[in-house]
Amino acid sequence: MRKRIITYLLFLSVAAMAGTPEFFAGETVEQADSLYAEGNWAAALKGYVNAIENEQLLRDDFNLNFKIGYCLFREARFETSKRIFQSLKKQTDTLPEYIDYFLFAVAIRQHDSLAIDSLGNKFKTHYTDHFLIDSVYTQLADFYFDRHNYDFAYQHYKKLMGLKHKSRRSATILWKLAQTKLRQGKRDKAYKSMYQIMKKYGSSNEALQAANFLYGNTQVTNKYFFAAIEVYLKHHWLSVAQKRLEQFINDKGEEKEKEQARYFLLRVYFERGDYKSALYGFRSMLSQLQNKLLESRIRIYIARCLLKLDRKEDAARDYIAYADRFPRKRLAAETTWKAAWLYEETGRLEKSLHLYEKVSRRWPYSSFRKEAKFRQGLTLLRLGRYEEAEKVFDRIISSRWSDFQKHRAQYWKALVFDAAGKDSSADELLTKLGSHIFDDYYSLKAYLIKKTEIDARLNVNRRLANKDNPLEQYTEAISAVLKRFGRLFTIRELLGTETALNELQSKRYKASSMPEWVALAEVYKRLGAFNRAYRIYDYINYTYFGEQDILDKPFILKEQYPLYYDALLETYCRERRLDRNFILAIIREESSYNHRAHSWADAYGLMQIIPRTAQQLAQEANIKYSTVTDLFDAEYNINLGTLYVRKLLNRFMNRKEYVLAAYNAGPHRVNRWQNLQDDHEIDFFVENIEFSQTRNYVRRVMRNYWVYSILNGSADSTAAYKYESYE
Repeated sequence: MRKRIITYLLFLSVAAMAGTPEFFAGETVEQADSLYAEGNWAAALKGYVNAIENEQLLRDDFNLNFKIGYCLFREARFETSKRIFQSLKKQTDTLPEYIDYFLFAVAIRQHDSLAIDSLGNKFKTHYTDHFLIDSVYTQLADFYFDRHNYDFAYQHYKKLMGLKHKSRRSATILWKLAQTKLRQGKRDKAYKSMYQIMKKYGSSNEALQAANFLYGNTQVTNKYFFAAIEVYLKHHWLSVAQKRLEQFINDKGEEKEKEQARYFLLRVYFERGDYKSALYGFRSMLSQLQNKLLESRIRIYIARCLLKLDRKEDAARDYIAYADRFPRKRLAAETTWKAAWLYEETGRLEKSLHLYEKVSRRWPYSSFRKEAKFRQGLTLLRLGRYEEAEKVFDRIISSRWSDFQKHRAQYWKALVFDAAGKDSSADELLTKLGSHIFDDYYSLKAYLIKKTEIDARLNVNRRLANKDNPLEQYTEAISAVLKRFGRLFTIRELLGTETALNELQSKRYKASSMPEWVALAEVYKRLGAFNRAYRIYDYINYTYFGEQDILDKPFILKEQYPLYYDALLETYCRERRLDRNFILAIIREESSYNHRAHSWADAYGLMQIIPRTAQQLAQEANIKYSTVTDLFDAEYNINLGTLYVRKLLNRFMNRKEYVLAAYNAGPHRVNRWQNLQDDHEIDFFVENIEFSQTRNYVRRVMRNYWVYSILNGSADSTAAYKYESYE
């Protein structure tokens, strides 16, 4: 059988290559492998067949024959591909699930109903936990749908929703379920599925499809219409939303529903940036409102319009009025908090202090309570009421809050002592806080300020320089475990790294001992999945070394702050005069070293660059930008990312905290934040970053930067970390 298949392949290949000048008889397997890795299936196939023709021993090579079968599959030569995989299945038990999967995939493409049912059911029975089961169910569902067998299609789409492998495809599956229900005549259920897509996955393309479908169907209720308008707003389809809302208002209907349409129309104006028209419209609606359910939303938008028009005190008053009128609403604490922040920006510290106290007192279970309590202490410090500020920070320190919040209060209490002229008390508190070194941003900053004293007392440098690594005693055990992972590297060679990584998530590779965990981490490194390796070492630290002082386990610390992509960083950091530790710190926070990271904010790659910024940077760097997939290339991403950091450093006078705030929230916002009172003091700047997400981002990256600097021996000078007088 094997000889007949190879002979047949050779015949097909020679026939296909006749008259092809690009074919070279002496092409090697290595050259073909390179073409295979690039996805040049036709050229790779020619190379493999030629290699077999010239070297008889290669005819029995599993990997080579699998690649031939896969090349044929990708070239849509399904019958020959099927024969290759059938032959491999008879000859070996290597990778049986992958062979069965491609036999099934061939049957799908050949529309072989009997084979599809047989092979599909076999795969579902034998490989229930394999990640490819998702693809099998998807293809079966689509096959039955195309054959108008909607009951079977529905069963398989429904099953997909419950699979752990469905990842981020829930909106797609729901849309297909809705289409199946329509074909079954279950229109109401189909509409409900579409409504669910719009409410849960409003930013998806499927939500847009649902919105357009429901708008064109006169049988659906107004509930679906307004859900569709929300989707248009999320996708910034403002012209479409405006046209459909105006048509709705002009049609005859209940006045309350027309009011709701007017509310959405004013939101269109707001999203378009026409804040004056939106403000006038919202105020006009409020004066004659019949649908009282809209009142709270309208009042919020009035305050937002005022803020966009830079009428901060007017916006603050409207936010306060909202909270007083709707104290039980979810946004009440947030609007009071927002008003306090606005008064602080305009220099009305006493007013902001009163509102921070109000938030912590009136809404004790709000997520803003702790931050409001902290800002009471901060505002009292700015007002020069040092004893009161000290008491506020003392209450936080003695509370049951997290260590991070307690350390934050300790740090600022030290600044209170410094402002009050109590230098020795400030030094004592900072030394005590800095002894926790790597716990968080505040303890690490305190350490860097008091580095000389703390190093002498704790022998920090000597302990971090200790090269003892207890993991080395498991070298033999780890080597033995690594042999279990040989199959993964075969899968990587045949089907790529992503497939190997998906395979690695299966139960067969679970670890239960430290040697197994270390081996698993090392395999991830070899597969280039550095983010997963780094997280495993976090787990190893927590599970096996959790009781040990961090200074006594530098071998773990270096795995938690690794030097991945070091050669690339060295090249681009030297070219752009950047601190490599700073770029590593950004990468650690942005992507956890995952070069294929993709965030909800539509940012890509190691340094999480958004496509619009990538296009601008690529033009400046004189390199081509084609699609977002370019950003998944580590070198390409680091090239653009380091260029952007250099531009920001130039713009913000090398102040790293400013650069990080701009990197996360946009340079235009930093221009406003740095104009606040006390902007010369970097500690106040960090605390006065308006968005908690950006504030936490700056602290985390600076902490990363300091740890990297310490580990790499470039944190000798404490002058750069010493706080200035807030005055």
